[in-house]
Amino acid sequence: MFPLPVLLLVAGAAPETAASPPLPASLSPDFAAVLYEPVAPVQDAEVFDFSYTYLEVGFNRYDPDKLVEKSDAYYVRGSVEIAFFYLFGQYQRQDFGGALDIKNSNIDLGAGLSFDVGDRLDLQADIAWLFSDVSSSLGSLDASHNGYQLRGGGRFLLVPWDGGGLEGEANLVYRDIDNKLYSDGAFGGQIGARFHLMKLLSLGVMYTRVKDDTELGFNARVSL
Repeated sequence: MFPLPVLLLVAGAAPETAASPPLPASLSPDFAAVLYEPVAPVQDAEVFDFSYTYLEVGFNRYDPDKLVEKSDAYYVRGSVEIAFFYLFGQYQRQDFGGALDIKNSNIDLGAGLSFDVGDRLDLQADIAWLFSDVSSSLGSLDASHNGYQLRGGGRFLLVPWDGGGLEGEANLVYRDIDNKLYSDGAFGGQIGARFHLMKLLSLGVMYTRVKDDTELGFNARVSL
């Protein structure tokens, strides 16, 4: 028999706490800390802001109601944003087919307002002075005309992603210029889409109809 003091000593000893399993030898303490660190929630993509400071070049296909011939037009457009104002200008050269050999140079100068009403929606409105200089093989068409255009609508980011997205645009248009090529004093509309490859570069398409005159355009834009 064991002596009584020995039995009491054994019976009163506290059970040992189970030791934590050792980390694999291949894992350093720093790597293990990273491995078992709670995963932070993924942040939403950065909100895309519409820019009104840009340089744009494009091609338009015109089908005016007053002429049988259609025209190919090339243009360059620039815009500068100042707070919620923007100033813009555009030069366009049109060449109509057919025996009349009609050429038309257009200059647009204007100013507008833009309002951010949500993460994905901008409202815009602008007014432009229009100048048209027509020349042709038929002298009766040669003339220079002044007019104006009112436009208002919105830009909406349909599908956003980091640094860009797919944009939709729609506007109401009122155009008043009597240059014997287009309908004057007429209402119409615009609808378009813009594919923002990144914050800097985008590609766009725009369809415009004013009374019976139609226009389909494609463009590339560099925004700041």
